[in-house]
Amino acid sequence: MKDGAVCQLMGVLDATIVNIALPHIQDALSSTLILTAVSGVAQHETGATPGLLNATQRVGGSLGLSILVTVFGTACVRGTGQGAPYGSASGS
Repeated sequence: MKDGAVCQLMGVLDATIVNIALPHIQDALSSTLILTAVSGVAQHETGATPGLLNATQRVGGSLGLSILVTVFGTACVRGTGQGAPYGSASGS
């Protein structure tokens, strides 16, 4: 019973962090980080720099999300002793 509550709490915290905190952090840091990343770029390379920066951000976001899902999914499965995380058809 306690383990299921922990998994539900992790789900709520995850949704809260992703939907509320991360957009504010991203807005605060993105302009500074982008300016820092492109500050030393030569004039003839300015066309490729934003594309490379955007691709790097997307790959980093995908990897970060997949790592978080793996960690929290594994913790929930091990914590509940069921074969699937909470909320799925076979784990309910």
